[in-house]
Amino acid sequence: MITYKLPTSCPEKNFSEKIPIVGSTGLEEKWPLVSLLDINFYLLNSNEIKQKLNPRSDIEIPSNHQKMNTIKIVKNIFCINRRSQTLDLFNKDALESVKVGRIKFKDLEYRLDKTPGETSYESSYLTNEIESGKINFDCEHPFSPLSFELQKKRAQLTYKAKEGNMLQIQFEISVYHIIIPTSNQWPTLLPRIFNPATVIEKVEDKENSILPTGLPDLKNIPTMISSLGLNHRQQITREKSYRAIDFDLTLKLTQTFANNNNKKLVVITTFNNKVVSKMFRYFHFKFKIEEALQNELNPKLSQLVILRPGPIVGVPMTDAINPEFNPILKKSDNLVEQSILLKKYLLDYKLATLKKYRSTGIAPRLTDILAKTMYRKPGTSVLGYCIPATKVAKVAALKAIEPTIASTYSKPDVQIITSRQIDELV
Repeated sequence: MITYKLPTSCPEKNFSEKIPIVGSTGLEEKWPLVSLLDINFYLLNSNEIKQKLNPRSDIEIPSNHQKMNTIKIVKNIFCINRRSQTLDLFNKDALESVKVGRIKFKDLEYRLDKTPGETSYESSYLTNEIESGKINFDCEHPFSPLSFELQKKRAQLTYKAKEGNMLQIQFEISVYHIIIPTSNQWPTLLPRIFNPATVIEKVEDKENSILPTGLPDLKNIPTMISSLGLNHRQQITREKSYRAIDFDLTLKLTQTFANNNNKKLVVITTFNNKVVSKMFRYFHFKFKIEEALQNELNPKLSQLVILRPGPIVGVPMTDAINPEFNPILKKSDNLVEQSILLKKYLLDYKLATLKKYRSTGIAPRLTDILAKTMYRKPGTSVLGYCIPATKVAKVAALKAIEPTIASTYSKPDVQIITSRQIDELV
């Protein structure tokens, strides 16, 4: 068994980021959250890690003896939704194969340490914890306290240089699932929730609680992801709903969020052009919100990233875990019994299909079928270039964790990413 002499520890260097996501329970909306909570997402997109490990004057490594350096990457994701999340969707048991096998840090090359044994440094570990809490921001406000679920993941990778120096990269990712059923209250509640005076209360008396004592100030949160949109029930009064959700709510939330000149918004709209936006009211409001986010905010955004996906390939993620949508064919050694079980399964399958259509409406299912058929096929650009929901989400997450570009002009720095470009990026 190989053992190492423990190097002297240097002060830990922390990199902390905060990203709110408004609307994260639908088809397009939930996948960015899944990416941001998955530590494999950061490992397989290693540019961010390598940027943080560039030579820095405030991290010193004396050359006369071995050192252990620890870099801690902390992500705080705040999800504001109308309904609760299915937290089982975010459970992962292990880290996947690590792309970051080699890292250069302070002129030394480090390799991922995979040496087995209790006395060596383990190459990785992964923990996942969940705890309920309450956000108390005003005892007289009808929405206070707000209930939430905190999900926290921790992981660690250890690297070793041939000179004997060690480098630990630690991840701590926290996701706050905040439920506010009335979405038109979100703009007014946002600055109340993210306020130094806000108090976090425990629901259970846990000895090792993972809950913080408070939440960050809104002015110190630099990036937000918005993927708001209608569900099929809201489309009964379509034009009014399009305006209320896709335009008014998005604009009000962004204006509340952009309370200084250092803010970035990553927004998922849809494919559009001037011809399409004049023909269809839905695309008209999507086109108008893009214009409004660039011209009507005061203070303005520093950076605006617009994702324009075409028809989405994919169905709601809850389909995969809802037992009502996934009948199981039972087995029997008796031929007659197996025949009866098969008939029951076919009936259950038909009922499950009907329930799926009732849960989302016919249009999303037909769109999914059409998008799957045309994805990367000749003529897909006529439909707006079909794209998987997972790809849209990964690009949204990647753009959210990139450093914000400061704009020196009267308008924000605008980056428009088309459906085809999304497909090429990931």
